[in-house]
Amino acid sequence: MAMLLSTIVRVERHMRWFWTLCLSAALAAPAFASEELAGRIFSVATGDINGDGVDDAAFLIVAQEDSFNDHALAVSFGDGSGFEDGFDRTMTLQLYAPNFVWGGTGGLVGNRASLTIDERGSLKVLSHNSALGRGRWNQTITVAWRNEQLVVAGYTYAFYDTLDLEVNGSCDLNLLTGKGEVSRNGVSEVLESDLVRISVETWKARAGDDPCGLYNDD
Repeated sequence: MAMLLSTIVRVERHMRWFWTLCLSAALAAPAFASEELAGRIFSVATGDINGDGVDDAAFLIVAQEDSFNDHALAVSFGDGSGFEDGFDRTMTLQLYAPNFVWGGTGGLVGNRASLTIDERGSLKVLSHNSALGRGRWNQTITVAWRNEQLVVAGYTYAFYDTLDLEVNGSCDLNLLTGKGEVSRNGVSEVLESDLVRISVETWKARAGDDPCGLYNDD
């Protein structure tokens, strides 16, 4: 019984930390104007993004109901000053990128976006459509901390037609070097891109919706 109560207390503390973290992000900048935003946080990932040994946090935030925007991406860095129970309770907003990634339609399981942070501190922004129409796809945008800036370090994308499986394509770009590979309908070729170390804030404007040119007809 004592062990069970101890576990319940720890879970309760961690949940309080989670919502404190959400609200601290929500109130950290003008873009996060009210506690209402905490209710629109859709996905959260924690890990050491900037390599300082302290956990940071990334958030996907659903646009307001009257907006046609995609999900926003926010990143907050921990500084260790509020460290307690294995968590940094003091976070500073580092990045807010509105309209960053498509997040699905109607909350369907087959097209929800999500976040992960790997063991190297790379933030992965995952999105996909596995539920609607014949055009199915998945996309990963990798964000990394380089030269005191959050940049898009990698981009992968793949698609196929559920009614014509010969129509397919994929792309894998290292955006720290600008080199990668693209494949269309089984034919692969080397790809060189000028989208090198693009800041997260300018990614959408610079890259558009098809940075590999997979849907080009020429």
